Amino acid sequence: MKLTALVLTLCVAVHANSNGGSETCCVDMVPKHPVDAQSSPFAKTGYKVSVDKEKISDGGEAKITVSGERPFKGYLLQVRDGETAIGTFDIAANDGHSKTINCFTKEKDHHLQSHNTLHKHVDLMLRRWLGMLSHLLNQLPFPVDFNDVFFRGEPKHNMATHNNANDKKSVSVTWKPPKGVKKTYTVYVTVAENGGVFWVRQPTAKITVE
Repeated sequence: MKLTALVLTLCVAVHANSNGGSETCCVDMVPKHPVDAQSSPFAKTGYKVSVDKEKISDGGEAKITVSGERPFKGYLLQVRDGETAIGTFDIAANDGHSKTINCFTKEKDHHLQSHNTLHKHVDLMLRRWLGMLSHLLNQLPFPVDFNDVFFRGEPKHNMATHNNANDKKSVSVTWKPPKGVKKTYTVYVTVAENGGVFWVRQPTAKITVE
């Protein structure tokens, strides 16, 4: 079975985004805070990501839990195939901790996939622009579904984030892989203890879809 590393990323926006991360966090997974990320080893922070099953069947689901010895304020979570956010997070509308956001990374940009450095730069800038545009549309007094306007038919709910800035010791969400994709996923996390202390894109657990 061909193994493809997919990224499960947790990114946090606190204070500036107390009700959760936004589409502007989709590409680089870095909280938009006015300080740099921590450089200390993530393994010594007391924060971790765990999964209830290391192997799931095609069409199955996995529960992913973010927890810590100390509280954290918020989070953002993705599962990626290379640089593309895939799969679906199943979170109830009345959930007390989490919500979903639509991230559009490379599903519609296959023409830009290239080893050419310039093409990669253009691809990155395009995806950042799409994220900012989606965020602006969501701020309108009349909600605009970015997916329906620009990417009709593309997957939705492929990013999970916090919906408040309350202290959290543990948050669990359910993730479902895309159907027919049998690969090994790598879990990556960015977690913020608060608005000034956060660790970016750390590799943690793995999930294999068989």
